[in-house]
Amino acid sequence: MFPTTRRSLLQTALATGVAVSVPRLFTAQSRGALAQPEKERREQNVEKLRITMWDVSAALTQRAGGPYADVDKRLDEALERGYNTIRIEAFPLLKYPPTGEPWSVITLPPPAPLQLSIPWSAYGGFSVKPHENTVRLLKHIRRRGLRAILTTWVFQFFTLFGESRDLQERIKRLTLEERIRALASAWKKLLAEYADMDLLDTIAYVELHNEANVALLRFGGRFAKEDETRHVFNLMGEAVQGIKDAFPDLLAGCSFTGDWNRVRDFVPDAFDVLAFHPWILSVPEVQRQFARRKMADYRLPDYEPPDMPAREARRYPPFLREFYGIDKTKLNRWYNEMAERCREPIRRYLRDTLMSVKGRADEIGALAALSEGYSVPWIYEGIEWKWIKEICAYAIEQAAKLDFFAVTTCNFSSPMFSLWDDIAWQQKMNSLLGGTIPSEQSESA
Repeated sequence: MFPTTRRSLLQTALATGVAVSVPRLFTAQSRGALAQPEKERREQNVEKLRITMWDVSAALTQRAGGPYADVDKRLDEALERGYNTIRIEAFPLLKYPPTGEPWSVITLPPPAPLQLSIPWSAYGGFSVKPHENTVRLLKHIRRRGLRAILTTWVFQFFTLFGESRDLQERIKRLTLEERIRALASAWKKLLAEYADMDLLDTIAYVELHNEANVALLRFGGRFAKEDETRHVFNLMGEAVQGIKDAFPDLLAGCSFTGDWNRVRDFVPDAFDVLAFHPWILSVPEVQRQFARRKMADYRLPDYEPPDMPAREARRYPPFLREFYGIDKTKLNRWYNEMAERCREPIRRYLRDTLMSVKGRADEIGALAALSEGYSVPWIYEGIEWKWIKEICAYAIEQAAKLDFFAVTTCNFSSPMFSLWDDIAWQQKMNSLLGGTIPSEQSESA
């Protein structure tokens, strides 16, 4: 008899040592396939998740001339590159805020008066309908036979959500406990709406929040004491459990980042999916390299900081301003040399961290995922991709060996970045995760 619930499905698969894969929503056929040996699973077309991260930009840049104006074209490109899953922002707190009226339309911040370093920031002063655009995207994803991972960045980057200062003020008035519960409540209401639209079978899993340990703890103040940290993680577990209770056939969890050793033992066993985002900035040797770097040494000779009022400057996060007026040739050389000097420490960090993440996921009966990573979380336009691809390739190889359930090729493998144009590299990476390289591209890969 095959398991009939999500949790018993995962426990059975993990107990038998069989790699767990999720096709779409769990059905009788897919539950059976997950309990079968690998050969039978392949024959039934049950796959792991190969992720391209489209984040907030997929909903905020669907305007005419925008990167996602032609969603069908972009999804065809994703399939061509070997992806089967799109990770996107679902805007739960904009649709169902804890107090007050929802935002059906938001206005993005005006264009930065400086050189932007992160295209996905979706600046430009345009008015957009985030929920409507997300629903449209999900319907296109469903028609293509792809899946979506739903998450939110709302507590991390308010500037990505347009001129929503009122939302910030509403949330700041809530306690940390109230914020987490408000987030869980918003997810349940949003997912109920998706259920009415027959969209749940498109969702691979839901993340309560992106990088929840950083986003929620930082927004509410840092928690240094172990008992306080455990309390917050328990609240996350309760929130995830509430989503699972409301939608028994839907996988749910959180993603985390930063120091994995400060996260590992606090991860609640309510999670179906344990996603971690390893970044090389967690490597002490890399941290020392960055600490020694003086950005002033990489400024263009004629660079003059623009005269911008402090209130205006606050629209743009500090990491955006870091790369203004840079000499890209000099900075590219620095990144390549840094990656070469730190190659072995970086590989050791990735190898050890991924092993520990997978071990903890197995302990709590969850699926291990890498939904972001692996080099640096932000870049500048004109960056050289060679050193980033080398780091990502090593992480993907390790994840494949450890049998991770869901893996992204790179944080920047999306239509917003020029790495998207390297079709052969993405096909090769996805082939390591079970993807098939189209015959017409296989020779060039």
